[in-house]
Amino acid sequence: RTVQRLAHSLKGIAGTIEAAALQKAAAAVEKALEEHQREIALKQLHTLEELFEPLIRQIRQALLSRNEEPTTGDAPSACQESEPLIARLETLLQEGSPHALTCLTELEIILPAATRLRPLIRKFAFEDALVMLTTIRPKN
Repeated sequence: RTVQRLAHSLKGIAGTIEAAALQKAAAAVEKALEEHQREIALKQLHTLEELFEPLIRQIRQALLSRNEEPTTGDAPSACQESEPLIARLETLLQEGSPHALTCLTELEIILPAATRLRPLIRKFAFEDALVMLTTIRPKN
């Protein structure tokens, strides 16, 4: 049921950002789960991943290619900005939560080195991801 709700939420978010193909794939996952068709849901999930990753790369690239002047003063450092997400990800990994991947996606925007965690989290190698997390955590 939790997975079905996540697919439903993703479908809604995809609609909000006008990512029609992503919305359709999320709807297919949700429908397969509603009908208790696990194998079809897994196949549709693969399609969903293939559509989601380029969208994340596109957003990341847009953020990284901004030619804005660096700010001074009150602007948070990458360390300050990433620490709450790192702490949340650490907790989610310790709990073995499926929400770790969502948190990682947010962290990758601020801390690109966090992308190294993605394969581990996808394989549910949460202990290994926790170890790697300590190596990418920015120093103050």
